[in-house]
Amino acid sequence: VVKTLLAANADIEKSDKTNNTPLQVACYQRLKDIVEALLAAKANVNRINNRELTPLMIAVQHNDLDTANILVSAGADTLVRRT
Repeated sequence: VVKTLLAANADIEKSDKTNNTPLQVACYQRLKDIVEALLAAKANVNRINNRELTPLMIAVQHNDLDTANILVSAGADTLVRRT
């Protein structure tokens, strides 16, 4: 389904009421394949949600080191700090 939406040029930066993008939701749900597909489509790897969390922070909080490594390889900022 995700690949179909991406092929139809779906807005990959559209956020929900808590400012989570599809990439952040995929990180919350530990969906590594979807994370990779969204990154390949140039999703913003450093987007901050209303809880001041980036996708990398979400992956680390969920002990998903595979996804965290993918995000870092895609350019995730490892120095972002919550305020």
